[in-house]
Amino acid sequence: MKFRSLVCAVLGLTVAGSVLAQVQTPEELIKLRQGSFRVIGWHCAKVKANLDGQYNKDEVLAASTVIQSVVNAGLSPLFAPGTDKGVGFHESKAKADAVDPARNAKLGEIASQFRKDANELVKVASTGNKDAIRAQFGNLTKNCKACHDEYRIQ
Repeated sequence: MKFRSLVCAVLGLTVAGSVLAQVQTPEELIKLRQGSFRVIGWHCAKVKANLDGQYNKDEVLAASTVIQSVVNAGLSPLFAPGTDKGVGFHESKAKADAVDPARNAKLGEIASQFRKDANELVKVASTGNKDAIRAQFGNLTKNCKACHDEYRIQ
């Protein structure tokens, strides 16, 4: 059942990636961005709950794999110019710097590190070493904080 859910999530992201090429409006991009980060947040919460409570290696690996899949699907196109204003599922909280290619070089660095840390989290999660997973999960979530601090309206 978990494998089937994971396959569905990955297929959904693949379809979303091909749909992205057809997306025309900032509102559609905002909605995809908000949805992607909602999925990442949900699965980060699953990892954290396992690290803080009853640990289940398979749940951590599955959640880590979904995070990796979303991150590697490519989030950068979702920060297109004009997507700092508008409504997806709710009002955009992206600062203007996040969607201005001339001003968001740091965002690219954060995104690159986020991708590396998401990939590493899956490798570490596959070992089942809870302490190593906790450390790598901390590395991953530092990217979340760095991006929110710099590019998200609080």
